[in-house]
Amino acid sequence: MHELSLLRAVVDSVARVAAQRRARGVEAVGLRVGTLASATPEALRTAWPLAISGTAVAGARLDIDVVQAAVRCAECARDVPVDRFYALVCPVCATPTGELVTGRELAVAYADLADDAAAENPAENPGDAALPARDRPAASCPGHDHRR
Repeated sequence: MHELSLLRAVVDSVARVAAQRRARGVEAVGLRVGTLASATPEALRTAWPLAISGTAVAGARLDIDVVQAAVRCAECARDVPVDRFYALVCPVCATPTGELVTGRELAVAYADLADDAAAENPAENPGDAALPARDRPAASCPGHDHRR
């Protein structure tokens, strides 16, 4: 299962940033996963407990934002959603297009850090922008915050 090795790299990155920011822990990690990515959300969720076990990220929640695949169609002058079986043509007007603009993402979107010392005193870590720490919770989205 290559999802486990992908998640271990994510955990290492998040743990490194948490240590740099002198965070007490990590509450949540958010990933952006495209519908055409090399890993599925289900497999990532299954592998998450193994990836965080015994690490500085242990106990953190995994949030996954699924990004719909889309192609850019010059004829339609817009990005058009596609499924995983699209045939290099715009599904709306059938114009040939191979310009996939979204859908292959597999990236860390955020890490919710507990007691984020750098957020309280950003001058101590001015160049560290690898992972945005977020404040939670947002009133507009119960239990989840999209601010970065």
